[in-house]
Amino acid sequence: MGAGVRVWRWKDKAYSHLQSLDPEPAINEMKIAQLRSTVRSIWELPADWMNRQSADLRFDQNKMLGAEVGFRHGLVSPPSILSNDPLAVGNFIRASRAKMFAVKTPAMWAANVEGGETLATYTSRLSKSELLDRIGAVRHAPVIVQPYVSKAYELRVTVVGDHVFTCRIDSQGLSESAVDWRSAHVGEIPHTAFKLDADLEQRVKGFMCEAGLEYATFDFIVTPQEETFFVDCNPAGQYLWVESRTRLPITTAIADWLEGSAN
Repeated sequence: MGAGVRVWRWKDKAYSHLQSLDPEPAINEMKIAQLRSTVRSIWELPADWMNRQSADLRFDQNKMLGAEVGFRHGLVSPPSILSNDPLAVGNFIRASRAKMFAVKTPAMWAANVEGGETLATYTSRLSKSELLDRIGAVRHAPVIVQPYVSKAYELRVTVVGDHVFTCRIDSQGLSESAVDWRSAHVGEIPHTAFKLDADLEQRVKGFMCEAGLEYATFDFIVTPQEETFFVDCNPAGQYLWVESRTRLPITTAIADWLEGSAN
């Protein structure tokens, strides 16, 4: 590869199968190390990447970094704490004037368990008293806690190069999707193409530029008072369901970018 070559690096799973390559533990470790080094070298070859591995790794499942970069570009996030210290989280909750709180994991997680059941981590909404009653549980794993932001609707913004595609998700019509739309059947939630505010679009592009990303998805909450809150940025977020529901030409924009014909 070299100058002028464009590559779409999408959800790299290069390491997921590297568990047991050799029955001898020391040899197994050596083989895995060589494969990891080789794949890492490939991702750093001269090319125009969507996205560079280094940029992907910085922002993948990193809500706090996303909030920090977003703040510099005027994307407002609720005050948050990330911790597994019951005392620190408890002090944060008591100091807040909020009555309801959102509790979420720093990284999305899902697994199939015995019996075919799927377990996954979604955002929960708890009152101050409910959260303080369970505060000891945070010692088992870090969580993000923030005052709960009431929603009128949500926005899913997909950025491909200079193109910004926005989908409005009317998540409040179903009880299953009111707190976290991912926990409901997406086909039951209204999705419509949406025109993003020009100022907010420029702020999103500023984020992309600083982050070194050519592709990413952004999630926003819009309150009943028309305030917009930034939730997070995913450098490898899914988009096909948005395209299917709204006919926004995201795949075409990706193909144009790869051909070097995107404006």
